[in-house]
Amino acid sequence: MATSVSVSATNNADIDGLLSGYKWTGTISYSFPDSPSDYASSYSGGNSEPTSAGFASAPSQMQAAINYAIGLILGYTNARIQYAGTNGADIMIAQSPSANPTSYAYYPGNYAAGGDIWFGTEYDYTQAKLGNYFFTTALHELGHAFGLKHSQETGGPANVAVPSAHDDSEYTVMSYRSYVGASTTSGYTNEAYGYPQTYMANDILALQTLYGANYNTQSGATVYTWSPTTGQEFINGVAQLAPGGGAGGSTNRIYETIWDGGAVDTYDLSNYTTNLTINLNPGASSVFSSTQLAYLGNGHYASGNVYNAYLYNNDPRSYIDNATGGSGNDTIIGNAIANVLNGGAGNDTITGGGGNDTIIGGVGTDTAVYSGNEANYAISYNSSSQAFTIADQRSGSPDGTDIVTGVEYFQFTDGTVASASFASPIVIEALGATSLVEVGNTYSMNSVAGGTGPRLKYGGAAVEDGMWAGWAPIGAEQTSTGYDVAWKNASTGQFNIWSTDSNGNYVTNLLSFDSGTSAALESYETTFHQDLNGDGVIGVRAMAIESAGSTSLVQVGNNYFLNPVAGGTGPELMFSSAPVTAGMWTGWAPIGAEQTSTGYDVAWKNASTGQFNIWSTDSNGNYVTNLLSFVSGTSAALESYETTFHQDLNGDGVIGVPAIAIESAGSTSLVQVGNNYFLNPVAGGTGPELMFSSAPVTAGMWTGWAPIGAEQTSTGYDVAWKNASTGQFNIWSTDSNGNYVTNLLSFVSGTSAALESYETTFHQDLNGDGVIGVPAIAIESAGSTSLVQVGNNYFLNPVAGGTGPELMFSSAPVTAGMWTGWAPIGAEQTSTGYDVAWKNAGTGQFNIWSTDSNGNYVTSLLSFASGTTVALESYEPIFHQDLNGDGVIGVPAIAIESAGSTSLVQVGNNYFLNPVAGGTGPELMFSSAPVTAGMWTGWAPIGAEQTSTGYDVAWKNASTGQFNIWSTDSNGNYVTNLLSFVSGTSAALESYETTFYQDLNGDGVIGIPSLTGAPSGKVTESFVFGSVLAGVNDLEYGAWDARLVRDLLDAYNGAHTGSLNLTDLALQAEAPLNHDLAELSDGHYIIR
Repeated sequence: MATSVSVSATNNADIDGLLSGYKWTGTISYSFPDSPSDYASSYSGGNSEPTSAGFASAPSQMQAAINYAIGLILGYTNARIQYAGTNGADIMIAQSPSANPTSYAYYPGNYAAGGDIWFGTEYDYTQAKLGNYFFTTALHELGHAFGLKHSQETGGPANVAVPSAHDDSEYTVMSYRSYVGASTTSGYTNEAYGYPQTYMANDILALQTLYGANYNTQSGATVYTWSPTTGQEFINGVAQLAPGGGAGGSTNRIYETIWDGGAVDTYDLSNYTTNLTINLNPGASSVFSSTQLAYLGNGHYASGNVYNAYLYNNDPRSYIDNATGGSGNDTIIGNAIANVLNGGAGNDTITGGGGNDTIIGGVGTDTAVYSGNEANYAISYNSSSQAFTIADQRSGSPDGTDIVTGVEYFQFTDGTVASASFASPIVIEALGATSLVEVGNTYSMNSVAGGTGPRLKYGGAAVEDGMWAGWAPIGAEQTSTGYDVAWKNASTGQFNIWSTDSNGNYVTNLLSFDSGTSAALESYETTFHQDLNGDGVIGVRAMAIESAGSTSLVQVGNNYFLNPVAGGTGPELMFSSAPVTAGMWTGWAPIGAEQTSTGYDVAWKNASTGQFNIWSTDSNGNYVTNLLSFVSGTSAALESYETTFHQDLNGDGVIGVPAIAIESAGSTSLVQVGNNYFLNPVAGGTGPELMFSSAPVTAGMWTGWAPIGAEQTSTGYDVAWKNASTGQFNIWSTDSNGNYVTNLLSFVSGTSAALESYETTFHQDLNGDGVIGVPAIAIESAGSTSLVQVGNNYFLNPVAGGTGPELMFSSAPVTAGMWTGWAPIGAEQTSTGYDVAWKNAGTGQFNIWSTDSNGNYVTSLLSFASGTTVALESYEPIFHQDLNGDGVIGVPAIAIESAGSTSLVQVGNNYFLNPVAGGTGPELMFSSAPVTAGMWTGWAPIGAEQTSTGYDVAWKNASTGQFNIWSTDSNGNYVTNLLSFVSGTSAALESYETTFYQDLNGDGVIGIPSLTGAPSGKVTESFVFGSVLAGVNDLEYGAWDARLVRDLLDAYNGAHTGSLNLTDLALQAEAPLNHDLAELSDGHYIIR
């Protein structure tokens, strides 16, 4: 048993805020008691939890959660933990109403309750699954049992709480806060599967402070992967416990902290398509998927999916070494050691940080990020390996020396540089007649046709890369007097245009500090044969705001045009005879236009208020009137115009009034459009509207009721309704136009078999019981046939699969409760059909039916038999079942006796002569027919033994006390009687007792009893034996019978005072006597 000891403060609030002040020393045992007696009789320090009414062992699901948490603690720490079954232990986990409403645990302590965990009975802890409240409760309470306190509370050796920035479920399972700053009194606000799946970083560090850090955990090369669809973690390909049992959907969350003891460890996210953020620094978090982020409530999400544990005492062994990104645009950040960081596909940003890292950009446009200016690094390129070596030249080399491949840009604090610039001369652009080339740090303007042109100069000196912060030349083109050169400031997005002489010397600015949207800049784009501002157009940009329908709304500069989609130019949009310009009315902008018979309709939106206007213009684009004014995006009037504009104006994903598919199972889709319902074909097109009394059915028409499914029939449609408040269901039948005709079902509950029978019509699980249709219940599946109940009917299905016939009586299906008390309990296929076993639960009687191959009743093989009847038991092997529940399938074999080499066994009403050594012997026969129990009134066999010619069989009549001895042949057939109707005192019978190895007559002796000593001496005395004085007879000495002597002595001693001893007697007889006392004649005997 472990001992509780005190612990001291560390002066680190992240740790001290979790320390209760107590921990265990020695081997810590834990158990799941199943009885109050497993606890100390005096439960000191507790609250009488074991003896409270309602005590129970912890639910198996919580036991599994505790075992999982124990495994985590063993992985984090050097604690020695031992499972103690249901016995007493240091930490005993059970359930008691004393812990209501939730649960609690005792800190380690040297008293009976110390370390014990109690789950209350008000919560359904059987729902515990990884990631939900119940499961995480097990981690929380076990944390207390190992010495952790609540993070939000002061106390412990340092009397501090965990700092507020780390006091939530992202850092510790011991907090009452779902997110930083959340209430500690109003309960957790996490979503159902939004709870931590492991102990978190502060928990792990505190546990390691108490019990040391375990560096053997995953101490080999380890690859961690996760499922994007279920959140399940895999370690070296081995599946770990899945959140919510792997159900996906709302359980698809990843919310855990990783502790890895050593060797080379990798986060491999190559199966992800999202934009990942991976950070390998201790205590940092990584985001794999926003879908998999735990929702913590009140608009708060966890900052990451996976968190890294802190270093314990700055020991670097627990660093995660490597990371591999997915196909998205990932951000990967290394830590202080040498990392291998692989971006994978996508445009990735990779920061190696400290250490000598290997950075692999992969497919896409990737950037390696460094913390210093470009001048701080020595950069070289190996053309053979196509790898860059980037060595930090600063003191201490904070970024180390990295090997970089597949990266297009290096980002320094003073700018981002294309990696190609370090590999060979860089052609910045080669459009038009002139190519702008960077050679080293200078620029040349070469002819595209070939040869070298002048170097770009300013004030007679070569222009160098980075000469003006942020500015770089992006294009050049020869003119009649020299060259035009375009510049761009990457920081400000501004542009300049230079004019140079023919030698490349700067002459003047043609354009200065213009923005990318400047029409003047765009007018130069045709000169440079480039889209300088990156708007996708070379020249002044005509921006098609929309081109749906027949009219395209186009912005050219600040003006708007209503152009035909088919080509050409339409009128300009005008207001009061002046062009409408961008920003003319604050917040408002045109978003769509469509030609009408009289002019144009133009849609406007206010980006700030979300309101919409619809204009009508004449054929020249002049405003005439408003068709809609200041309507919201949810306005049905607005949505009705969407089809005119061929656009989803309000961004709800639908053009026109939205249609919501309530269900699309089967051939018919039940669709809600606004407040109305339509019965549309799943294959496409529109079906009739749902109608009642010739009027459309509308949402909320009948309080609580809503349609949940529809399916076309030969005469119209069936429509299923549900009342969300009462849980009741109705089924409508409509005509082919969707008009209500009648109710097929009315106000039935979800458990109604009638309702379930409609589920296959609707191709839906209407009542949510997990089954479409009436559920099939397997009554039994022994043998080759499974007896299955579907609703109230029974089917005889093959165990191997498929469906067999329905059980029938008089050509009608047999139904549950058809005959009061009777129910089928088993079925088995035969050569002609099926045998079906029935039982009456009230009387305990059984019937056996025989049916034809179609399941139709033919006859009863057994009727109203009791459970003890041999006839019933003989059917049990056919059904492969113990029908009568006596623990035996078939007729039970009863060993009457097993003395000697032969065992006399009764099977049902028959008898067998089996070898004691094993196996089966012959059946006992008489006149070639089996001997059966009760064949001769009062008589029963009591023993058997094999002889050289067959068997000897002893019989006894329980009423008369007489015995017979049979001799049979080797097949058990009766041959003759060796003894007939002898009494139990017969010496002849006793002489057979040694043959049978039994005391057949129950006198306590196997065989004839013997006397010690011989009679000697004579006594002259006479006495009467019997009732008739018939003279004096002398018993012959040679006819010695010990029992006879005893009887004579008893008779004598009963008539005289004193007694005679056997050794004092001499008995003589003149004639031989039958030694069977029952046959002795009365007489007068003399004892001499």
